[in-house]
Amino acid sequence: HTCVYRWLWRRMRYAGRVAPGLPAGCRQELLPGARFREILRYVLRFRRKQRPRIVDRLERVDGGQRVIALRTPREVDDFLAAL
Repeated sequence: HTCVYRWLWRRMRYAGRVAPGLPAGCRQELLPGARFREILRYVLRFRRKQRPRIVDRLERVDGGQRVIALRTPREVDDFLAAL
């Protein structure tokens, strides 16, 4: 639900403009476009379909690499502050 909320919030916040992190010319459209349903479906199914694949890959990371899982915005802020 958090992902859907944030995705919709970004669509509204940057409607008609290029959102930070997007390539030049990739404007956020407020009204549903052709890909709206496809993206919404992806976001809604992410935890069930995509997350297990990502977790599996992270579990197979080479022992010489470090994986840091940040689960909340607070953990991200704390991590970045410590860098």
